Amino acid sequence: MDRLKKLYSVEEVRRLDQQAMAYGIAGIVLMENAGGGAARLIHEHLRKSPMRGDGEICVIAGPGNNGGDGYVIARHLHNCGYKVEVYLCVAESCVRGDAAINLAIWQKMGGVVHPCLDESALERAVPRWSRCAVLVDALLGTGLSRPVDGWMLQLLERLSLMDGPFRVAVDLPSGMHAETGHPMPVCFRADLTITFAMRKVGLWMPHAAAFVGQEVCVDIGAPKELIDAAVARCEVLDAEMLRERWRPREQNTHKGSYGHALVVAGSRGKLGAALLACLAVLRSGAGLCTLASEPAAVDAAEGRLLEVMTERLVAWEGAFEGAEGAVELAEAGRRAVELAEARDIMVIGPGLGQTAAAGSLLGALLGVQKPVVIDADGLNLLVGRIECLRSRHAATILTPHPGEMARLCGRSTREIQSARWIHAKELSEHSGAIVVLKGARTLIATPTGEVWLNPTGHAGMATAGSGDVLAGLIGGLLAQGYKAEDAACLGVFLHGWAGDLWAARAAASALIASDLLEMWPQALAAFELSVNSKATAHPTGRAEGQR
Repeated sequence: MDRLKKLYSVEEVRRLDQQAMAYGIAGIVLMENAGGGAARLIHEHLRKSPMRGDGEICVIAGPGNNGGDGYVIARHLHNCGYKVEVYLCVAESCVRGDAAINLAIWQKMGGVVHPCLDESALERAVPRWSRCAVLVDALLGTGLSRPVDGWMLQLLERLSLMDGPFRVAVDLPSGMHAETGHPMPVCFRADLTITFAMRKVGLWMPHAAAFVGQEVCVDIGAPKELIDAAVARCEVLDAEMLRERWRPREQNTHKGSYGHALVVAGSRGKLGAALLACLAVLRSGAGLCTLASEPAAVDAAEGRLLEVMTERLVAWEGAFEGAEGAVELAEAGRRAVELAEARDIMVIGPGLGQTAAAGSLLGALLGVQKPVVIDADGLNLLVGRIECLRSRHAATILTPHPGEMARLCGRSTREIQSARWIHAKELSEHSGAIVVLKGARTLIATPTGEVWLNPTGHAGMATAGSGDVLAGLIGGLLAQGYKAEDAACLGVFLHGWAGDLWAARAAASALIASDLLEMWPQALAAFELSVNSKATAHPTGRAEGQR
């Protein structure tokens, strides 16, 4: 797999630097390659875009190697003929090592260095920064491990309010935690983030999206074998990767060739979730779909789901008291198991409710060794009993949103969101299930430790029913015989792609879940075209993975 599709921890990046230097590549060479590569990208941007402001480039530098990268950038851009000013935001005595060497080179060639160490200097600098063409953030980089305070906090607060110049972050927007993407507590807001050698996982976390802008990774000359040997946190999905997993239909087939899904979903007031899931199963390409639900929900569904078969179970909110109630509930469980055993896969949970009857039904169905997608109320019914999934021999896919994930893990939603990939991986390993943690940058984690991050989709997809559609799409792909991890990755990626197609023609915030079903055929056609042509461009014109 292309290393540029992988995301790495700060520890792996530091290890790469140390190993490269152990090969005999001096740190100052790595810094020169990093700064030179960043300067070329800035130069390319200025060649293609109208010059903003007064045409000046301002580099705001800090004490460490990030500042050293900034001095190299300043030198290369000066050599290209640009007017460049460096603002040093720490005492010069704090600049050491390779960074100090590059600062000295900048000064020897007549480069301007403006000390910016207090509020009065900041007040003089801010108007010039506001008028410049490009503002380069070379303050803090990836080494930040605690919240910024004091002078650096004051500086970042002023920068966060600034508008006007094209803003470039060096390696990582200053003030961002490199693992979680969280501002600590404020962060430089970049139009372009130029990261070095390896893509940092924090840049792709949901919290980082507002600060990173477009992200580009620059090769700094580290040996390829070192990068190939590095352990990635996760990989970014793209069409090129997924087309290897796609299975085009053959001509001599029939509906039985593409599987039969059982959807156990719906209840009083929540029929829409079941309808969306069933339609998504069929839209994904599955041959047959049966909805099993309580009698009132089935009565309401018939006539609205023309292509879906139905089966009546018990009313979820029945009393089920005494021996007669227990017999009735057991009979419903036996009937549900019979239905599941006669189908290829199950989708359980959308709109199911959280009654005792629904819980009993879920327990019975989990004993059926058929692939299953568990969503929504099905997930809530698993709280406190997630270990029961480990006894399953067939594939299990969980599709929680952050709130459901928090309940399953016994944590707060804030904790889940602060380290999404960690919790997704832990729950997958603990339960033996594939975990699809929904939200911005949806994650897919497997029990064997793989984690994928999805770049498609947008904030308009945060709407009622979107998750029900996703559960149905993944279930429909499972029914067609896709491996569980492939069904999860394809379903998530194309679900987001359908949302992007909608946003390309209408306001993203106006999207409702049924619009995803409407756009799915177009998303699938565009993806199949990319499979046949081996094109990797996003159908909306955006490059895969571009922010």
